[in-house]
Amino acid sequence: LIPSLITGPAILLAALIGQPFVQSSWGANVTWNGGAAPDGNWQTPGNWNGVTPVNNDRLVFTGGTQPATTNDFAADTWFNNLTFNSGAGPFTLNGNSMVLSSPADAGSGQISGGSINNLSASAQTILLPMVLASGNHTISSSGGGTLNLNGPISHDSGAVVTMSGNINVTGALSTNGNNSILGGWAIFNNNWATLDGNGNIVAYTNYTDVPAGGTIADDATS
Repeated sequence: LIPSLITGPAILLAALIGQPFVQSSWGANVTWNGGAAPDGNWQTPGNWNGVTPVNNDRLVFTGGTQPATTNDFAADTWFNNLTFNSGAGPFTLNGNSMVLSSPADAGSGQISGGSINNLSASAQTILLPMVLASGNHTISSSGGGTLNLNGPISHDSGAVVTMSGNINVTGALSTNGNNSILGGWAIFNNNWATLDGNGNIVAYTNYTDVPAGGTIADDATS
């Protein structure tokens, strides 16, 4: 296939959302305060205002105390959301792999969970391995700081993700050979997602417009 001849990536989203690898639960908001510093482990209650997160909870990072954190839960524990609040300092998330839960229907056409959001002006760095469960995820950085997804990222066959803002995936993702896109599962600003020379997520723009009545030439290399 020739990516320059493919339009309307949003059409692919519905077709790609599958049923496997789904785990639905609202979970609770659990907010990091780093109260157990210098212990930065996720299973330490003092780092979460005395409440240890459980499976499918939504993790919120705020403030600047103990920003070096370690996921010491069992590998592939599910969490519903990762949010860096607007006042968050520069956090680094290390440790075991996690699964970003499937988004849930919140009613009235709204989706809850299954997202990563940097609302902060600080750069946030996720080094732990991550699996995106089936569903339509959102990964965004709207606060001005870069969201660095530098740990290995994989995804279920039914997972799609819409990205926006300053996101860097050096070491985590690569484009699909001479197609120059991450794949039909990744969208950036209503276009296919691709990478610039520094590993930043950008919109793929190398489309060819074919006017009505126009001819699409054969491509012997496709």
